[in-house]
Amino acid sequence: MKQTVLAGADRIDEYASLFEGKKLGLLTNPTGILKNGTPTANYLAERFDLRALFAPEHGLAGEQRGDAEAGERRAASAAAKQASQQLMNRKCGQTRR
Repeated sequence: MKQTVLAGADRIDEYASLFEGKKLGLLTNPTGILKNGTPTANYLAERFDLRALFAPEHGLAGEQRGDAEAGERRAASAAAKQASQQLMNRKCGQTRR
Protein backbone atom coordinates (compact mmCIF):
# COMPACT_ATOMS: atom_id res chain seq x y z
CA MET A 1 0.00 0.00 0.00
CA LYS A 2 1.46 3.34 -1.10
CA GLN A 3 0.92 6.27 1.24
CA THR A 4 1.37 9.92 0.37
CA VAL A 5 3.07 12.23 2.82
CA LEU A 6 2.03 15.88 2.66
CA ALA A 7 3.76 18.86 4.20
CA GLY A 8 1.71 21.00 6.56
CA ALA A 9 1.34 23.74 3.94
CA ASP A 10 -0.36 21.26 1.62
CA ARG A 11 -2.97 20.60 4.30
CA ILE A 12 -4.08 24.21 4.83
CA ASP A 13 -7.60 23.50 3.61
CA GLU A 14 -8.09 20.94 6.39
CA TYR A 15 -7.51 23.67 8.97
CA ALA A 16 -9.16 26.61 7.19
CA SER A 17 -11.58 27.16 10.05
CA LEU A 18 -8.63 28.06 12.30
CA PHE A 19 -7.51 30.84 9.94
CA GLU A 20 -10.81 32.34 8.81
CA GLY A 21 -11.56 35.77 10.25
CA LYS A 22 -8.04 36.15 11.69
CA LYS A 23 -5.11 38.34 10.71
CA LEU A 24 -2.24 36.06 9.76
CA GLY A 25 1.53 36.38 9.66
CA LEU A 26 3.75 33.82 7.94
CA LEU A 27 7.31 32.86 8.77
CA THR A 28 8.68 31.44 5.53
CA ASN A 29 11.77 31.00 3.36
CA PRO A 30 12.57 30.14 -0.29
CA THR A 31 11.37 26.56 0.22
CA GLY A 32 7.93 27.69 1.44
CA ILE A 33 5.93 26.29 -1.45
CA LEU A 34 3.04 23.90 -1.95
CA LYS A 35 3.51 20.63 -3.83
CA ASN A 36 2.21 22.31 -7.01
CA GLY A 37 4.90 25.05 -6.76
CA THR A 38 2.67 27.86 -5.48
CA PRO A 39 4.40 29.95 -2.80
CA THR A 40 2.67 29.40 0.54
CA ALA A 41 2.42 33.17 1.07
CA ASN A 42 0.47 33.61 -2.16
CA TYR A 43 -1.91 30.78 -1.35
CA LEU A 44 -2.62 32.11 2.14
CA ALA A 45 -3.06 35.68 0.87
CA GLU A 46 -5.65 34.58 -1.69
CA ARG A 47 -7.72 32.69 0.89
CA PHE A 48 -7.18 34.52 4.18
CA ASP A 49 -6.17 37.88 5.66
CA LEU A 50 -2.37 37.55 5.43
CA ARG A 51 -0.93 40.73 6.95
CA ALA A 52 2.79 40.06 7.45
CA LEU A 53 5.61 38.04 5.94
CA PHE A 54 8.70 37.21 7.97
CA ALA A 55 11.74 35.94 6.09
CA PRO A 56 15.32 34.96 7.00
CA GLU A 57 18.19 37.39 6.70
CA HIS A 58 19.03 36.18 3.18
CA GLY A 59 15.61 37.26 1.97
CA LEU A 60 12.41 35.55 0.97
CA ALA A 61 13.85 34.53 -2.38
CA GLY A 62 17.35 33.71 -1.08
CA GLU A 63 18.86 36.62 -2.99
CA GLN A 64 21.52 37.50 -0.42
CA ARG A 65 23.47 34.23 -0.63
CA GLY A 66 27.02 34.58 -1.85
CA ASP A 67 27.80 31.01 -2.86
CA ALA A 68 27.82 29.39 -6.30
CA GLU A 69 24.20 28.29 -5.97
CA ALA A 70 22.98 31.84 -5.45
CA GLY A 71 22.51 32.53 -9.18
CA GLU A 72 20.50 29.37 -9.66
CA ARG A 73 18.40 30.13 -6.60
CA ARG A 74 17.69 33.66 -7.80
CA ALA A 75 16.56 32.38 -11.17
CA ALA A 76 14.39 29.66 -9.63
CA SER A 77 12.78 32.00 -7.14
CA ALA A 78 12.20 35.03 -9.37
CA ALA A 79 8.56 34.12 -9.89
CA ALA A 80 8.03 33.63 -6.16
CA LYS A 81 9.65 36.98 -5.42
CA GLN A 82 7.53 38.79 -7.99
CA ALA A 83 4.36 37.13 -6.71
CA SER A 84 5.24 38.05 -3.13
CA GLN A 85 5.82 41.66 -4.13
CA GLN A 86 2.44 41.72 -5.86
CA LEU A 87 0.92 40.29 -2.70
CA MET A 88 2.44 43.03 -0.56
CA ASN A 89 1.35 45.74 -3.01
CA ARG A 90 -2.18 44.36 -2.97
CA LYS A 91 -2.34 44.12 0.82
CA CYS A 92 -0.32 47.16 1.87
CA GLY A 93 -0.31 49.46 -1.15
CA GLN A 94 2.77 50.91 -2.80
CA THR A 95 3.82 52.90 0.28
CA ARG A 96 6.07 51.45 2.95
CA ARG A 97 5.25 52.29 6.53
